Amino acid sequence: MSINSNIVPYTITTVSNVVSFSVTCRELILFTTAMFIVTSYDINNNQISCVPITLTTEQYLAWNNDDDYILTLIASILGYTIEP
Repeated sequence: MSINSNIVPYTITTVSNVVSFSVTCRELILFTTAMFIVTSYDINNNQISCVPITLTTEQYLAWNNDDDYILTLIASILGYTIEP
């Protein structure tokens, strides 16, 4: 059973350190674009966030099936730095 109820806006401030992320292709339109779901995790592997990232046509065409390109691009979009 699930019940939802509207409330007066309530602010919760949380600080978390992201230590890893995963990328799942959610939608692919050949020769045009792709949309990925990016899930970020903390040190205990708890999910911190889940956001959609949609590639521009230019980004999509530069992909060339190189998964490292996608990881690097998405990390850059989110402000992450991939460890060597």
